[in-house]
Amino acid sequence: EEVIRPEFRGVFEGVAAFNRMQSACISTILQSDVSAIVSAPTGCGKTALLELAIIRLLEKQRAEGRTSSNKVVYMAPIKALC
Repeated sequence: EEVIRPEFRGVFEGVAAFNRMQSACISTILQSDVSAIVSAPTGCGKTALLELAIIRLLEKQRAEGRTSSNKVVYMAPIKALC
């Protein structure tokens, strides 16, 4: 089953499959409106989950007929905090 709509697949170009941590979170991120906290070491794929959440937001807004130009700002530290 395709998880990501064709117009958003380019975000994950070159990704053959999501890792175990990402796979455990995908249904919560893409199919519900609950908040999610993901705690995992650096390099485990948390940013990909953020990108999935952004896709969810854009798809939801589209379904509701709100298709004006959307903007998302993502701020992250340049280096690990710990």
